[in-house]
Amino acid sequence: DRRSPFSPDRNHVHHFLLDLGFSHKKVTLLCVGTNIGFMALAFFLRNIGTTSLIGLLMLIACSLISLVYFLRNKIKYPVVPAIALEEKIIKSHKILTLAPETVEVN
Repeated sequence: DRRSPFSPDRNHVHHFLLDLGFSHKKVTLLCVGTNIGFMALAFFLRNIGTTSLIGLLMLIACSLISLVYFLRNKIKYPVVPAIALEEKIIKSHKILTLAPETVEVN
């Protein structure tokens, strides 16, 4: 999207769970519980081999994330006319100088 990777977005699993209607507390408990479940699964299946274990855990994790992603509500934003968008655009720009005050340019 030609955006900084550090810019905020809502493309994380906990945001998708919030969009599904879970409360913050339930999302936290679900994430912690899932993490504990993965640790327990890795512990009990440690004898099947490292490669097989990592493959199985990745398959389960990707399946769960895909399930949450496809179940989330599709947020539909209202269509805003272009004229309304132009009114919200700031027409003046501030130029920062070495002086302690800013200078506005129209």
